[in-house]
Amino acid sequence: MLRLRGTLAFVAAVALSCGASAAAPNPQLLHRLQQARGPFNVVRAPGHSLLLYGTIGLGDDAVFAQALSPGTTTLVVNSAGGEVRPALAMAHLIRARGLNVIVDGFCASSCADYLFVAGKSQQVHSNSIVLWHGGVTPEMPQQAASAVREQVLKLGQSEDAAAAAAGQTVAEWTQVLREQRRFYRELGLPDIILEGLNSFNDARPLGGTAPGNDMLFISYRALRCAGLKGLRRAWAPSSPAGWKRFFEQAGILDRRIAESSALERTICPSS
Repeated sequence: MLRLRGTLAFVAAVALSCGASAAAPNPQLLHRLQQARGPFNVVRAPGHSLLLYGTIGLGDDAVFAQALSPGTTTLVVNSAGGEVRPALAMAHLIRARGLNVIVDGFCASSCADYLFVAGKSQQVHSNSIVLWHGGVTPEMPQQAASAVREQVLKLGQSEDAAAAAAGQTVAEWTQVLREQRRFYRELGLPDIILEGLNSFNDARPLGGTAPGNDMLFISYRALRCAGLKGLRRAWAPSSPAGWKRFFEQAGILDRRIAESSALERTICPSS
């Protein structure tokens, strides 16, 4: 399965606050987070909107396509990400239909990588956030193939069978990598947003001092500068204290979400 690792890290980062000095959990934020990491669903809303929430799985692109109507103009998302292939397929549909994308809650991992950027325009509601982990990287085909080969051998199958499975895995991941690059070229966005997030070692945790950068926040100013011209109104915490409060209220406590000044300067040299 082609699933971005960031989805799992995002889900694993969730816990409820119990510290006396922490901000009280916000029931609305907690509900949004539970919904974002829950089962995938698409619901038609009044007017010309679709509500998409939950973790994207194999076959969910067909569910999404079926839910679209000729009059659909807006997609409201709340998703922790999920499988790469259906997310990319949805992104192509979003772009082809010229849908406006609104984040109401969370848009992480493959939701950010593909659905968010595919919109004709993008908005991020208050107390909502877009988090990045990057897409398929050039190293992933071989990494995935090695893991598959090991699994096949553990099942007691032959070296030939393991080699065949590994070769098929390389072909699958390489195809997705090419499609991902082509899609970002069509959008006019730099590949480094997908392929280079882990190459920066200056990641600064937001809202705390815990190390790690399982996910990155990229400023909306930098995204506009990088080529996301449809990005309109976008909310984000305005201070370290604001980030800390947001994490605590949402129930994200290990603070493995960071920002990188070097990344921002790379995608937007005028930063």
